[in-house]
Order: sequence, then structure tokens, then C-alpha cells
Amino acid sequence: MKKLLLLAIPLLLFGFTSPSSNPKKEETINRKMMLANSLCVASCTTTHIRVKIAGDPLPPGTINWYLDGVLAATGGRIFNVPRTATIVTVAVGSPGVLVAGDTIAALSTQCAVPPCP
Repeated sequence: MKKLLLLAIPLLLFGFTSPSSNPKKEETINRKMMLANSLCVASCTTTHIRVKIAGDPLPPGTINWYLDGVLAATGGRIFNVPRTATIVTVAVGSPGVLVAGDTIAALSTQCAVPPCP
């Protein structure tokens, strides 16, 4: 009973979060997780942008590519996105876990830089 009481006192004083938790550190970890799975441009043509999912690991399941919220393709880490689309998003598994997403305008700016590996 004493041990339980000794464990409960710090929880009451400091709350249920760890006193060593650091919001800035958590933000950095979250940013790294977001960057771990992002979209990059492999190549560009006048009509399409060849987009690749950069980063590992992906959650288990089927890769689903969405253009403007509509399922456009299933499977594969690389997808040819028509420049007429506005937004491309990628979800994995069922129900889809959002992995990455970007606007075509932002991806078009990557056409000028070297392609992603």
C-alpha cells in the first residue's frame, strides 16, 4: 500500500505526463516522422510529374494514391501524377493511414532541383 501511495504522489503533483517529457523534443520527433514519409519528385514532363514516396518504413498494407481526394491508383511507391491535378495524397492500408500529401504546385517547384534518389 505504501508503494502504491508513493507512486501516486508524483502523478498527482506532476500530472500524468512524464516530468522529463519535452514538448520541443516531441515536435522534433513528429517533424522527423513526417519527413520520413514524404513525397519527392523523381522526374518531370510537360504533362506529368513522377512522384515517389521517400522514407521508410511504410505502415503495412496496400499503397493507395489519391488525386484531389479520388482514388487514382493502388500499389507502388512511384506514381505518375498529371499536372492537371491539384492535390496528391498517399494512404496505406485499410482504413487508409495517411502517409504523405502535397500540392501539385509545390511538387512542380521540385522539378528544377535534382531528382530524389
